Amino acid sequence: MEKKTVESSSSKEADKNAEKEVFAAVWCNNIKKIKELISQKVDMNIQDGFGDTPLIKAVSRNFEEMVQVLITAGCRLDMQNMRGETAVITAAKAGNEKLIHPLVKAGADVDICNIHGETVFDFVKNADAIHALKQARQSEKGRKVQKFKDFVWGASAQKIVQQFETKNFLTLLRLYGLFAEAYQRLGVNEIEKVSSLLKGQVTSHEQVQMNKIYRAKVKTQNVRA
Repeated sequence: MEKKTVESSSSKEADKNAEKEVFAAVWCNNIKKIKELISQKVDMNIQDGFGDTPLIKAVSRNFEEMVQVLITAGCRLDMQNMRGETAVITAAKAGNEKLIHPLVKAGADVDICNIHGETVFDFVKNADAIHALKQARQSEKGRKVQKFKDFVWGASAQKIVQQFETKNFLTLLRLYGLFAEAYQRLGVNEIEKVSSLLKGQVTSHEQVQMNKIYRAKVKTQNVRA
């Protein structure tokens, strides 16, 4: 028991030291160090005593390259500090449109309010440009959705099976309501393989859909035989 306590304590201490290194690297604009920490899988979504994240700190210091590195690393864009401010609100308050644009382009929510009920649009001078950027992002998202739908509707059974072997395919099918459509594209053998792949991952409703489609496919196959 004592050994586990010591190990747990050592782990927590290591985490605290890593967090200190992250904020120190951001504060000094040490790009090399922050990339090294990212490669070591150090959490980039930590918050200091004020609730600021490394991304918010980088924005407040006007470090454009550091902000881009953190965005590319997959930092959560919409985390709020104790004032309710996100990275994009921080940039807007500073009047720094050079940082607003990459944040919005990456998916930052411009409609989040701080504790005073203020959004990005309460601070920016060129609100039209931000609206245009938001619309462009939504249009791009729409194109991606349509591209995914086109794939499901037009792909071969073999390609769909290959996609089921990836992590995100089932999530996207659920998101866009295409689970049954994807299953309909499969033959009996492919359905059996996918059913094995998805064992324990599907909901009861999805299982009912799978069984219904499978029985219909088997019936059709037997008729043809």
